Amino acid sequence: MLSISTGASHRARSRFVASGEPLAGVDALVLLATTSDDGPALLPTRAATAQLREQIAGSLGAVGFAGKPGQLARIPLSASDGPSGATVVGVSAQPSEEELLGAIGSGVRASSGAERLVVDVDVDAAAGLLRAALATYRFTEYRPALADGATRDVALVADGAPDSERIADLAAAVCFARDLVTLAPADKTPERVAEIIQTAAAQVGAECRIYDEAEIRDLGMGGLLAVSRASAHPPRLVRLDAPGAGDARVAVVGKGLTYDAGGLNLKLAMLESMKLDIGGAAAAAAAALYLAAHPGRAGLTVWLPLCENVTSGNAYRGGDVLRMRSGLTVEVMNTDAEGRLVLADAMSLAADERPVALVTIATLTGAAWRALGARTAALMSADDALAERVLAAAAAGHEDVWRMPMRAHFGKTLESKIADLNNLGDAQNGQTMVAAAFLSRFAPDDLPFAHFDIAGPAYNHGEAYDHVPAAGTGFGVATLVELLNRPW
Repeated sequence: MLSISTGASHRARSRFVASGEPLAGVDALVLLATTSDDGPALLPTRAATAQLREQIAGSLGAVGFAGKPGQLARIPLSASDGPSGATVVGVSAQPSEEELLGAIGSGVRASSGAERLVVDVDVDAAAGLLRAALATYRFTEYRPALADGATRDVALVADGAPDSERIADLAAAVCFARDLVTLAPADKTPERVAEIIQTAAAQVGAECRIYDEAEIRDLGMGGLLAVSRASAHPPRLVRLDAPGAGDARVAVVGKGLTYDAGGLNLKLAMLESMKLDIGGAAAAAAAALYLAAHPGRAGLTVWLPLCENVTSGNAYRGGDVLRMRSGLTVEVMNTDAEGRLVLADAMSLAADERPVALVTIATLTGAAWRALGARTAALMSADDALAERVLAAAAAGHEDVWRMPMRAHFGKTLESKIADLNNLGDAQNGQTMVAAAFLSRFAPDDLPFAHFDIAGPAYNHGEAYDHVPAAGTGFGVATLVELLNRPW
């Protein structure tokens, strides 16, 4: 198992077990059930014997379990040669694969106190084990006691199963991204995040290069330098390289605001959760770390501009004109529209190397969250072929992504009377697409470009659900990994 870890969390060892493997010593068996005319009915299993299924089914009515979708029941079991308990989750009569995977996550999370779990559900083996592993995640940096009684081993029953090590490593990568998002702002300054990524890169064999503030200045990155100017913590630029099986190389730029207070356009709410603005960089870094150990069909170069957007007497101001690394000038209309500024500088560096495609991933606009909700990411691209690749990758990675339009009129609102463009455009309407239009100005016309706004699903402001914890979710890692595993 790879050491893709920040050391800030716990997750269980994950593996497959064959249908005939004994269940003795198992603390909890996770199963699914639905409603029927005769009461709750267990879904097909591979490891649970007929006698065990009968015992579990006979107990469900006694605890008031009807098999309704989302309903949960924990059943104590007494057989000496079997599991000591069962967790049963209700699903629809004809559940979709996504409902089955969600129920697995809910069942694993509900089995608190069970150190050894076995999931006995007939589902895609790789997806099922990944969901089970991710559901065991606990962020322990500030409450180490949360690791007490946590699940130590989770297994999925499957015959002829795929490589469990790859799935465990993908779970580790997703949890790495979760950690980076959830860590408190004081513990993830740009310098510290760069160090964490560099350490992880050394462990998996990824090439890592860190640029300090002086080097960033030499590169002419006016956007990144301006946004970071008010902070006591200087910016960093991280480059990660993961080779692929072929000659093609994709560039991904991840927004790395380790904290975003809005600058002089100070945010009026949610300041306590604005550590989430590293979500794009966290997902991109995690994908590169995984792909360094498990190369995709194409190689990957990740660029991570890291900084804080806070305020002081030295803060950049509305009305300032910034000269970007590409040579374009940008009039600042709002200092809280900073993510597009740091992304644009890194995009011009990435584009210079002529990748086959350029993808940005960012918690960029609250508008994307308002439009699509907390569980769906927005995708924008003028290149239909690239958009279809990303959507197919998201579907394969079981992440919810919706394509939104890229229209010329969004870009027209970015016109400035004194500079090449402004950084805000239409402040009231279509900000998700306006932001994508701004970014597109920094991608050459002949380079396929896609922008991935994960403002909603990168951070869970509510309670844990399915396999998703509160706070950082690691959204985007699976999509990026699948994208690099597709033919180019």
